[in-house]
Amino acid sequence: MSKVIVPYITLREGEERDLSELAYWSDGSGLGYTNERPQDRDHRGVLWTRNRQPTPVDAPAGAPQWSEVHPARQRAMMMTLRCQVCAAPARTRAGSIFLTGLRPNDRPFGEGDFTTQPPVCPRHAFVSAKRCPHLYEHELQVFLVQRPRLYGVRVTRLMPAPSGVLKPAPGDYDEAADAPVPYGDPGLPWMLATQLARQLREVTTVPLREIRALL
Repeated sequence: MSKVIVPYITLREGEERDLSELAYWSDGSGLGYTNERPQDRDHRGVLWTRNRQPTPVDAPAGAPQWSEVHPARQRAMMMTLRCQVCAAPARTRAGSIFLTGLRPNDRPFGEGDFTTQPPVCPRHAFVSAKRCPHLYEHELQVFLVQRPRLYGVRVTRLMPAPSGVLKPAPGDYDEAADAPVPYGDPGLPWMLATQLARQLREVTTVPLREIRALL
């Protein structure tokens, strides 16, 4: 039996979202945490969701929550273009490898599109193609990308609850259904980032077998 490989970015049991110290600043400048830390904001000053951490964030443990990603780990892998599975450098001499699976009614994906899925290293391109249901149950597409440009973030929009605590707006739990918000959007100070997005530029679609030469 094949050993189960849990991608580095996968959310684990016990790492639930924690909005307990989130608040609107009274001066109207946007959202913040009452005991804000440097890692709560990204390189553009956008505030990110916090998750409970029963183990160090870079040493995940616990049962995988397969349909969800950990915001801080996703952000780190996307920022540094490291493999979402093993966290090793993913850029190759031919570009960064990105994968997606197309369902029957999906439009083709490629040049100029946005993704919140970090790249994969050559080895885990093959592993993912065989073991990730989203890929092997649909039409696999493999891209070599020369310029995966930082674009913006997927977000959770919030609203005050009667108790005064901030809660996700109704229907806003599925961040993957929303287009990413670009950096520079004037509404970002009032949004909570959950995933970093890149725009794919200089994209070449290749068959999976061509990745073998990059191993």
